Amino acid sequence: MDELNQETGSLDSSNQVFRPEMPEKKYYSLKTIYGAAFFGTPLAAGILIRRNFINADEDSKALLGLGAGVFMTLILLLLAFLIPDEYDKIARFGLPLGGALGIKYLADHWQGHFLKKHDENGGSFYSGWRAVGPSMGSLILVVGLIFGVSYFSHEETTMAAMPNEYKEIFQEIVEHESKAEVCFNLYNEGKVDESAAYIHHTSIPELKKAAKLVDELDAYANGDENMLQHHASIRNYFLVQAMRYNLIAKAIKERNSAYDAQIEQYDQRIEELTKDWE
Repeated sequence: MDELNQETGSLDSSNQVFRPEMPEKKYYSLKTIYGAAFFGTPLAAGILIRRNFINADEDSKALLGLGAGVFMTLILLLLAFLIPDEYDKIARFGLPLGGALGIKYLADHWQGHFLKKHDENGGSFYSGWRAVGPSMGSLILVVGLIFGVSYFSHEETTMAAMPNEYKEIFQEIVEHESKAEVCFNLYNEGKVDESAAYIHHTSIPELKKAAKLVDELDAYANGDENMLQHHASIRNYFLVQAMRYNLIAKAIKERNSAYDAQIEQYDQRIEELTKDWE
């Protein structure tokens, strides 16, 4: 009697030729893509669209999604800097919503047909928690970019007048944050459990080291209250990021999105802290 191997394949009784089972293809749903854009950035959605194209054996189109995500994220960043402060509350909700709707429209236009067919045929989709890594990773990347641009634009003249020691401390602070962000590279490489462990053992300690180094910047303020307050907001930024990373690690480890609301609160707190850096 011909035996069937459920794990590695099957044996065709007609010609005794082993036929390996092809793994079932999975995709990110349009709902997940929209959520990644709204709670993360269009860049995160672009990463998911790229993965869908690759899984559909349309590698030549993969860069379309990623490119659209990068482009729309840059546009939203530009608008965020240009919109007057009096419209800040509207922009805080309107920009993410607009970006999410825009990238969802593109995803539907490019992939809606085969995602619908895949669903009708009983195909499976990736669970929403898999989008946590790209969403949070892209958001932290964007926040980090804002952090750098805002800080240097706010302190351009002051930094030029500061001693090299001050600049070296600040550069060390930036390096600590860069090390913290490595966890998202691990996640995107499929090393899910390693990324969560990295956050606990490396990312959070690196962010706390960055916050501690800000104390050393105070020595160069010469009693300037504005500079001391600015340093305090940078310090708080890293401490809030540490708490935020902790929730991201929990979301990754537990494979769910139960912490989205709390992470969003930390996002708003970070926006408040960096608002005065512009």
